[in-house]
Amino acid sequence: MKSYVTSYNGLFARRSGEAPVVDRIEIPIIQRDYAQGRDSDAVARIRANFLDVLHHAVTTGVPISLDFVYGDVTSGTLRPLDGQQRLTTLFLLHWYLAWRADRLDQEQGWKRFEYATRPSARRFCACLVESKPPVDAPLRAWFEDQYWFLHTWQHDPTIQSMLLMLEAIHVRFADTDCAAAWDRLVDSMA
Repeated sequence: MKSYVTSYNGLFARRSGEAPVVDRIEIPIIQRDYAQGRDSDAVARIRANFLDVLHHAVTTGVPISLDFVYGDVTSGTLRPLDGQQRLTTLFLLHWYLAWRADRLDQEQGWKRFEYATRPSARRFCACLVESKPPVDAPLRAWFEDQYWFLHTWQHDPTIQSMLLMLEAIHVRFADTDCAAAWDRLVDSMA
């Protein structure tokens, strides 16, 4: 088994050597629901601490290590066996900063992220990367008001956790220079 040091965005970059080419990330069926956005006091503390670490990294440019993510890359698809929670949070952070920095129209590999665990989460992720809420929109309410947002998603634990995490990201990054943070987040040299 080989290992490679990279960023989330760097997974999708064409690299030299023996590093596998990753065209998309698919959270496999064997993985649990997204948990970092659960609505409990214990998870709220973990979420806040993690967002503080991510915020510090993208506002100061000081790289961080999020430990290893491992899985299998087959035909360009990374299916992580460990790291699903971190990858999902990083996907949501990429969407948020791209939205706030007005970079959603850029073709980026980070957008090719999906869940195999359930069609609802796969569809939500696909709709999310195409969504551009107004800057002053309350995110959860705005998403829930979209024509593509299905009523049944209000009972999907992964989607509800993603919405809660997006709200938490919005609170933590509200006063951040998101264009500068975006540039640091996707910097291939970082």
